[in-house]
Amino acid sequence: DPMRLMKHASLDILAVSVALLQPVFKSLAYIFIKRCNNQGIQYHVVLFYYALSGFSTASLSIIVTGFFLLVSGHDVDKVLQQPSQSDNLALLLAGLLGFVAQYGINKGGMLANTTKCSLIRNIDVLVAFLFQIFMFNQVPTTIQVIGSVILLSSTILVVVWKNDVRV
Repeated sequence: DPMRLMKHASLDILAVSVALLQPVFKSLAYIFIKRCNNQGIQYHVVLFYYALSGFSTASLSIIVTGFFLLVSGHDVDKVLQQPSQSDNLALLLAGLLGFVAQYGINKGGMLANTTKCSLIRNIDVLVAFLFQIFMFNQVPTTIQVIGSVILLSSTILVVVWKNDVRV
């Protein structure tokens, strides 16, 4: 069915576009957070604005992507479906854990060299694999493993090369 292929392709394009923007925006955020720290701005003030802008951006992105899904012909009931109570709890827990993780990486980035922090930031791939295997009994695909090896090895090479650190 050509319409189904077009819907799937449009979602793939959106997903890839968002995924490519993520490292750029994340890096810019870390640079601005580091700059605020160097200017003596209290970390809690930075954290407040980080959360406020994150909430605003998330709300806007939900509206835009929801509109995109509706315009591209997806089922309205499915797009607007309310999650169950257990899904709400899982989503709340994911948000809370994500906030704590972001707080820690931001604070670490303010206190340490950002190049060295990038190595720690990319270890989350390994941790995700461990959770995927041991908690959900899902073995990563070969492509996922190859991509992770490329990501981690390139990060290690940059850290070692830039800082002349012995690993």
